[in-house]
Amino acid sequence: MARAVKDFLATLPAEWSFLRQAYEQALRLIETGQGEEEGLERLEDDIEEALAARCPAEEWDRARRQLGSAGLGGKGKGLLRRAALKSIREKYKIPYVSYPYY
Repeated sequence: MARAVKDFLATLPAEWSFLRQAYEQALRLIETGQGEEEGLERLEDDIEEALAARCPAEEWDRARRQLGSAGLGGKGKGLLRRAALKSIREKYKIPYVSYPYY
């Protein structure tokens, strides 16, 4: 996980620079051995919120097209969010900072 975070910070695209602080904090927790699962999960939640708030409209549109009618209402909103965030994480190689993903 430390390698993925270091690589991301080294190549951080300008449009995602708002993530720098969270990833630097995650790296400190991981490298000092203080990266307990709970603390990293909180950081992961913060990262997800920041990504959702700044997710480009075209990613939301792409996720809606992928999900079709499932992306509307109730549970669909959660599915839509998950699909949009997964897409931008893959596209921009934005790593996770929570152990369950590794």
